[in-house]
Amino acid sequence: ATSSSSSTVSTASVPTGSTKIEKLWSIVLPNACIAAVGSTKHICCATYNSINIFSTATGMRMTSPLIVGEAISVLKLVDSHLVVITCDGKLSSWDLDGLKCVFRNIEMAPLLHKDKKKQLVDVLFHSKSGVVAVGFSSNLGLQSVFVWDKAMESWAQVADATSGVAVLSNRFSSAILQSSSSSTSSTTATSSLSSNKTKSVISRLFHRLHKYPTQNKLVHLQALDSTPQDVKAIACVEQCMLKICAARLTASAKDIEDFTLDLVRSVFALENEWSVRLVVHLCESLLGDIENSIFLLPTQKNNIHLLKRVLQECAENAFLAAVVEDFHERLEESEKETHHS
Repeated sequence: ATSSSSSTVSTASVPTGSTKIEKLWSIVLPNACIAAVGSTKHICCATYNSINIFSTATGMRMTSPLIVGEAISVLKLVDSHLVVITCDGKLSSWDLDGLKCVFRNIEMAPLLHKDKKKQLVDVLFHSKSGVVAVGFSSNLGLQSVFVWDKAMESWAQVADATSGVAVLSNRFSSAILQSSSSSTSSTTATSSLSSNKTKSVISRLFHRLHKYPTQNKLVHLQALDSTPQDVKAIACVEQCMLKICAARLTASAKDIEDFTLDLVRSVFALENEWSVRLVVHLCESLLGDIENSIFLLPTQKNNIHLLKRVLQECAENAFLAAVVEDFHERLEESEKETHHS
């Protein structure tokens, strides 16, 4: 119940096998409640400039009202983490189990300075890693996604459906990668570009991005399709690397693996010295010869598993035959050393 000056917050339950609602507890807030979210552990009620946090089971206050300074635009509860965006575009999060701040007053203004008409459509928060992502839409659908990079203290763009790289990559990958997926090994079925079954966060985000609209754009699309294949292939490689970087920001090992295999398939279309150097760098990273590579997974066991899949993908590519043979030998030597030690 809400009035202009105060609100009553209540919780109730319906016992199993009964239709009767039993009120568990009730409390009066000093100001009107404008938004509320809850779970089996916490209930959070926002007034015009503060947040009240209660235990769902007892109704006991868990902390004094949190003063956020401005009216609240978004109030979201993810597991035990409360995520708040104020009307002046500042993002904060608190761990309600530990009663501590995860991040405070991150400015979202840089995400809107070029396009004030973008609409915020989603705020995703991964409670285990503390990663937060925000998505914006246009009238076409989900358009761009940004992740807060805590190490760099900056917003990082992890997806942009309207960029030249994304558009060229989509036109290229739909024709090239999906056709290659039908002719390569069964491991290709996990490709995030050819399958919608991947459950990882970044994969889901990319599948939600709108594709370039074909209606009334025939001339422009014909111009895109007339772009040289090597340019499209380079765009596809770059898009795969952007996805890998995004997956690293969100600590998604499954996505890193899927996007790395997509990258390898994209490289097949280049068949130049740069493509060879890229595959060599990838294989050396997974073998453990290069530190801080974007391709590295959480454990060396995972890296070796991915290296074997990469070599399997490259096995039938004549242009990379020497690279595959070399790294098969190096992998065997590495495994022998590991076994002896």
